[in-house]
Amino acid sequence: MNDVQTLEDAEWQRMAGHASPVYAEVNERGESITFAFDWPGACGWGASLDAALSRLERDIGFTHSWLLSHGVERRYERPLRLTVVETVPATGVPLECDSEGFYTWDAKPYTDHEVDLTQKLLGFSREDLLRLMEGLRDREAALNLRIVEGKRTILEILDHIAVAEWWYATRVLPDPSAVGDCEDYGNTAFERLNSIRAMFLHTFLAGLRDAPASERCRTFCHIGETWSARKVLRRAVWHELIHFKQLLRLVPKVEAAIAGKPAVDAG
Repeated sequence: MNDVQTLEDAEWQRMAGHASPVYAEVNERGESITFAFDWPGACGWGASLDAALSRLERDIGFTHSWLLSHGVERRYERPLRLTVVETVPATGVPLECDSEGFYTWDAKPYTDHEVDLTQKLLGFSREDLLRLMEGLRDREAALNLRIVEGKRTILEILDHIAVAEWWYATRVLPDPSAVGDCEDYGNTAFERLNSIRAMFLHTFLAGLRDAPASERCRTFCHIGETWSARKVLRRAVWHELIHFKQLLRLVPKVEAAIAGKPAVDAG
């Protein structure tokens, strides 16, 4: 049986048949971003809370299929029952998936189980990300082609994914210098993907496992945003997955542009 299924089976069975709790950020215009933390990485966004919930439901479907692709079975019944349990003001830009919310969920102490699960899920997402990159035709051109002015290239997205993990770690370390500067991790996006991931797994997550119970719900504030280790764990999985989904849409467009053919929208 897959390790992740073993890790999560008892908790997921407990939740089976119950409504999925949803956590939402809503700005003054009503634009929203929503999360269902019992479906790792799933989120939805839209011009209204209803629109964000509709997109979240579709994204839970993606998450279910993604977990299945890695041998993790989870009960998935339609229609989903999504229940908003907490709403916080959005200080980011929901329509750009800019999430800064801190929820009561984030304030709870994390467990070793959650650390182990995060490591497994990050392994799955990195495996899929690298496989997608390995499948690129005319790799150099594809990595560097800018489809829309002002938007990231594939290579820039990869570098953003890598550096974000270093940045997440520094949000909740009492001494951020323990993981150095992001410039210390190599000169290319692929070097940083490897070296920062190694730091995140073997230094940051290892440190979380070693932390005493009294430190596991500690909060930090950076430029007005509240952080906890539990928030970092969920955000790390979410962040790589949301950009993986972005790349699933972008890669066919880039390859079509290189080939001089009309792009087929991947959704």
